[in-house]
Amino acid sequence: MKGRNKFTLHEINDIERLIKEKLQAPSKKQKGIRARIRGLDFYWEDFHPKSETSKVIYNIENFRQLISSNNIEVINTCNIISKDAKKSNIINQANNQNEHIKNGLAPWVGELPKLLILGTMPGDESICKRMYYANTSRNSFWNIMYSLFPKKENQNNKDFITSHGIALWDCASSGARTGSTDSGFDDKTIIPNDLKSFLNQHPTIKTIILNGKGKTLDYFKRFFFDVNSCNVIILSSTSNTHSKPFEKKEEEWSKIKELINEQ
Repeated sequence: MKGRNKFTLHEINDIERLIKEKLQAPSKKQKGIRARIRGLDFYWEDFHPKSETSKVIYNIENFRQLISSNNIEVINTCNIISKDAKKSNIINQANNQNEHIKNGLAPWVGELPKLLILGTMPGDESICKRMYYANTSRNSFWNIMYSLFPKKENQNNKDFITSHGIALWDCASSGARTGSTDSGFDDKTIIPNDLKSFLNQHPTIKTIILNGKGKTLDYFKRFFFDVNSCNVIILSSTSNTHSKPFEKKEEEWSKIKELINEQ
């Protein structure tokens, strides 16, 4: 291995931003951007050597797959900037101007998913831990899911939710946000996820659940107005900042159990 397989969240965000820059740059500039990525000790060929029979596209979604599959480990800190990152000169004035840019997570999806739950974008704790709805003190999502579906002993949340035919993702791939709440978004900076391609890859998904009637619904209408292959249902946000009592949310969200059983 030429580089590393452990990175801080700050480095992960730097790498994702540079990958995005590389994909949008003309070919004559891509080599220089790739060198900047390697300056962070990330080498694509460490994980996808050229000898692979099927070439894996060098893009953000596949980079995030390396994280969700634990090939890349996110060091358990959200604020440390490594010496290597400082030496690479990646953290420059442009980066300082975009210090509030947040990057979401790869979708959690298993085999033959039936239903997709879409949020807006994970909060800072979720991004740091690479886990959807990680801040259980501020969001009742997992408590609601545990009340609706059986969970095996020692089963992690990703395996638990996907084993019931449910996929998790978000409307936004990245964007500037102050803090962790939807009220902190700068709407002009939002880059949506490629939902249409995702649904094409997973044709067994027949229903999309929107987690919330606020920003999630706004972004869905804004970016995915042409998605007509699925039934779309809007439910109250599982966030604890939403005033509806837990029992009422639990009752409302029980609808997804009926939908799963119907398919």
